[in-house]
Amino acid sequence: MHMKLPHHQLDAFVHVARLGSFSKAAKFLHLSQPALSRRIQELEAFLNISVFFRSASGIKLTEEGRRLLKYTHSLGQLEEELFFDLSKKSDKELGGMIKITGHASIMHPVVLPSLAPFLLQHPSVQVTCTVMYLSQIPETLLTGQTDLAITDKIIDRADVENHLIGHEQYVFTESTRVKSRHNVFLDISPGDETTAQFFKIQKKKPGRYQRSFLNDEWGLIVGTELGIGRSVKPRHMIYPHSHVKILPGYKSLIKPVYLHYRRQPYYTVIQQSAIDLLIENAHKYLGT
Repeated sequence: MHMKLPHHQLDAFVHVARLGSFSKAAKFLHLSQPALSRRIQELEAFLNISVFFRSASGIKLTEEGRRLLKYTHSLGQLEEELFFDLSKKSDKELGGMIKITGHASIMHPVVLPSLAPFLLQHPSVQVTCTVMYLSQIPETLLTGQTDLAITDKIIDRADVENHLIGHEQYVFTESTRVKSRHNVFLDISPGDETTAQFFKIQKKKPGRYQRSFLNDEWGLIVGTELGIGRSVKPRHMIYPHSHVKILPGYKSLIKPVYLHYRRQPYYTVIQQSAIDLLIENAHKYLGT
């Protein structure tokens, strides 16, 4: 029997899932919270599944909820592609949105130049690039918040495609402008293990050192240039005009770069183009 998903209930589900809160979704949709909860209950009864479970930290999607959100995301992309196709003036013209999530050392130095010629050729294509900590990225893909995700590890799931698109080479750097604080090493956050991983593979150890945290890769570059500390940085982010030098005598730390996207029966032209361009071009900007 053919069943059609009720639109108003599905819309309620999408907003709760993406806002992470019944109260925020109710406010956005101009509904009372009981009315919103009723729509979610009706959707769960219609599909005979649970889409959310509640925990001390808030609501989370069930596995069935993840699959439903992925479906709504794909449906939205197909509708967007159809509407653009019906209104475009030329068969060669492309339009729509591609969402990409990755870490800071990859997004701007690698993703943007890889896609730039395509985006210049198709001005109606929109791109949303989101920078996140590596640990946060897989969830955005699994819940349909992003189309493409880039991390340093395989996402081991049957419904996710993984492509190795290159490697980052991490090197030891310090300022060329001022004398750096030799006993201070700069990382993104307390959970950033890059410096520790780097010295784990070296014969020459730094001894005891302090750490400072500068939030992102660009902060590390500025901090290194100013001599606030020394840092372990991807080689491809050290540009000729940077006031940073690579210290000799250390082995590079090599980290893989994986492109991930959800396995699905149909990809929009924009999705497939972005996938192909990143697979083809990313290694050039990584220098590998």
